[in-house]
Amino acid sequence: MQPRRLPPPRRTFHVVRRVNDRRFMLRPDGELTALFTWLLAVCAQAFGLEVHAICVMSSHYHLVCSVEGDVISRFLELLDGQLAKSVNVLRRARRGILWEPNTLGITELKTLDAIVEAIAYTIANPVAAGLAWEPGDWPGLNVLVHELGHRVLGGSIPGVYFRAQTWDSEASVSVTLPASLLEAYGEDETREQIETQLARFVADARVDIKKKGWTVLGPVAARNVSPFRRATSWEPFGTLRPTFATGRGNVAERVEAAEELRVFRAEYRAAWLRYRDGEREGVVFPYGTLMMRLRHGVAVSPAPS
Repeated sequence: MQPRRLPPPRRTFHVVRRVNDRRFMLRPDGELTALFTWLLAVCAQAFGLEVHAICVMSSHYHLVCSVEGDVISRFLELLDGQLAKSVNVLRRARRGILWEPNTLGITELKTLDAIVEAIAYTIANPVAAGLAWEPGDWPGLNVLVHELGHRVLGGSIPGVYFRAQTWDSEASVSVTLPASLLEAYGEDETREQIETQLARFVADARVDIKKKGWTVLGPVAARNVSPFRRATSWEPFGTLRPTFATGRGNVAERVEAAEELRVFRAEYRAAWLRYRDGEREGVVFPYGTLMMRLRHGVAVSPAPS
């Protein structure tokens, strides 16, 4: 697996996490939604994470957030680890893993366009999956455009798995608009841009639904489907999982980001080979190295000026 470049400064990410075998373990019933919302708030508070968009589908979830780059992995370790245990208890699953191995997607959003598109796609996901005709029809956790910057997610500790002696009994986190968008566009134009992208995603999804002859599942069926059923729609295998996104049409930005990543990986590989062969003095890993710094305390280059 290639090393991931996660520099310390605050970044905005699009996270996707999939359930193993595409089972519906995250079925949008009331208990699951309450559990997920409370735990997300607890973990966000613990790591200083800002939530910009969240959509919990039956077999995966999407999260757009801003956090220190070298904290995102620890945040997800806590969130996904506790979800894996508590959801299995909630569903009375006797055995088996919750998350599909090697499919965690953490995409750094390099441009304003990429942030807008990620938020809009997250909101549109129930329609893109053919499960709802409108994003607001999805019965699970999904923050809509008019709620961005206004909604507060939170709740009380659930009645399964978690102990009040160890965990916060109440937790909440505000859904914010990304500071970078507000600085560039202001609140009104930011919402307008997200709404424009959302309308495009929804329109394209509806065309696809009609073309494939799908029947929209609807909220009642979505809430009551067995969590042990699996999605049966075709899903391509072996596709690339991007580590960054620049948005449509931003070719120069994409080339620059790809070159930055290429250089990082080459420098990381060279430093790792020296470290593996026993050299310690003088080995400096490139800026953005995370796990080798946390686990082995290696020296890392300072941020480029």
